[in-house]
Amino acid sequence: MEPPNILRKHFIYWILPFTAVLLCILIYFFNWLGATEVISPSFNREFGLLESLQVLILVIIFYIAIKAAINKPNKLEKYLFAFIAVLSIFFLFEEIDYGLHYYDLLTGKEGEQKAFIIGGEEKIRNIHSTGKNTSILKMLSYIIIGLVMIILPLLPARIKQKNSFIAYISPSRYIVLTAIALVIINQIAFYIYKKKIHINRSLDSNISEFEELMFYYIIVLYIWEVAHKDKKWPFISQRKKDSKSAI
Repeated sequence: MEPPNILRKHFIYWILPFTAVLLCILIYFFNWLGATEVISPSFNREFGLLESLQVLILVIIFYIAIKAAINKPNKLEKYLFAFIAVLSIFFLFEEIDYGLHYYDLLTGKEGEQKAFIIGGEEKIRNIHSTGKNTSILKMLSYIIIGLVMIILPLLPARIKQKNSFIAYISPSRYIVLTAIALVIINQIAFYIYKKKIHINRSLDSNISEFEELMFYYIIVLYIWEVAHKDKKWPFISQRKKDSKSAI
């Protein structure tokens, strides 16, 4: 039997996110408990639980980054986490279309915006959905997952011991399970979508939103790990070695 802390890590790293997102998928496609509109409202998916959870995770990333920027003793670390905080705010504004869908709802222009979407003439409301940016960002996210979330944690311990920077940026091996869960969730969502059995069509061109939620989750796990690492900023020890060798 595994120790309680090991079981807790399994729960946090893959059981919880996989189960939660899988439930969202099943509720959306099969209208479990008549709650498909809760996951993604037909009048605007931006007000659904799926999008709201993405926003919530970005807020958590911002909080972790700001706290680390304040508490870290090294200036470079402070700048790094401050940059992460700014980046999380940028993605937060991107997710909420810089508040435009709230404006549409409050001013009664929701129907007008929906007509643009249905007609394939959607106005530019954010950067990540413009042109080929979505495909580019998706490719970058896959590269990040492959390199940082799979290859780095699986590197032999001797490599991490020799290179303090690799040791600093490498997440735990549990995060590999999160990455695997992300891939499986994406495949499940698209498999069910291709069956064309769902009534709610609000996510027809955005089925990858389920995968995106998992991606944000894996990012918040990674940021939390790096922010709470006992290892010191690697360049500090390197500068000390260089100064000693110069003497």
